[in-house]
Amino acid sequence: MNKLLYITIISANIIWILSIVFVLIMTPIVLNKNILVLMIVPILLSAIILKTFTRKRNEH
Repeated sequence: MNKLLYITIISANIIWILSIVFVLIMTPIVLNKNILVLMIVPILLSAIILKTFTRKRNEH
């Protein structure tokens, strides 16, 4: 069970790192409100991952 938690945390961190890198790359190209959308997406993704993980953990 701890291994699953560890994998989930790592995957969430990878998504965060990739999204931050993506935002840093896109910022010079698109200097407008689209950056806010790019910042909101990873937050939603990590929230969904954490919700699904806690749901699975509560089922078992």
